[in-house]
Amino acid sequence: MLLYNKALDPNHALLRTSTILTALKRDKIEEDRLRIFDFLLANPFHISTMKLGSGLMKQRNEFKIYKNRYNTYDPFILFELMKPIQQAVFCSLVQMNCLIPLENTSHYKVNINKLPPELSTIISSETNSMPKDAISFIREHLTHFDLLGPSGLKFASTLMEYRYDAV
Repeated sequence: MLLYNKALDPNHALLRTSTILTALKRDKIEEDRLRIFDFLLANPFHISTMKLGSGLMKQRNEFKIYKNRYNTYDPFILFELMKPIQQAVFCSLVQMNCLIPLENTSHYKVNINKLPPELSTIISSETNSMPKDAISFIREHLTHFDLLGPSGLKFASTLMEYRYDAV
């Protein structure tokens, strides 16, 4: 059986990443944070497995409805499979001047005004394929997390190694 996985679709990755950048309204963002948020939009069920503490348990458990019996990928492996696609999308956004790499860091300056109008129209459409509850959860709860360290986003998501980060 042939299955489509939107996580590995470059066009969908561009839509997800642009949606994240539009929703967060941040001046700067780290590449790893953007990668994790992209993964969570492609796989909202993973939010229900994150280590977020008891204060967010109720909100986190609402994402169990996204469980898909056909998605049998290990999250860590899928996250790594997505990396070249995500990097290609980031390069495209850099060429559009939506992301501007900051020298000697893995951070980007965000210039969302440079998004093509067609893409902005799709993002603002009520019928786009982005899970609105996942976008809201990311914006309201996950953007405040540090990226690094034992209480950071890398640790909470279990998608990236965090123990050797310089905090």
